Amino acid sequence: MVDIVIRGNVVGFSTSFFAADGTPVIPASANLAIRMAPAGGDPTIIAMSETDGVWTALWDTYGVEPGIVYWCITAQDPHASDEGQFPLEANFANVQP
Repeated sequence: MVDIVIRGNVVGFSTSFFAADGTPVIPASANLAIRMAPAGGDPTIIAMSETDGVWTALWDTYGVEPGIVYWCITAQDPHASDEGQFPLEANFANVQP
């Protein structure tokens, strides 16, 4: 994952899931949840796509208020998760609606 994202970019998320013994697991579905701080509110939920055991999703940051981005990927059948955070920055020249 990246250290800092500048508002206006598209962020790519990807993950793979593994059993305790290290064998790949392909869940029935996976979703990406994104929540901003300090804004809070309901998370943005994005359905992920799977190709060859890798789950991916894209999030467009255009127009998003700067702050800390908290993300969580959750899978179903079987249950699995991954999470993290990164800063979304925008200076005074980065004007977006």
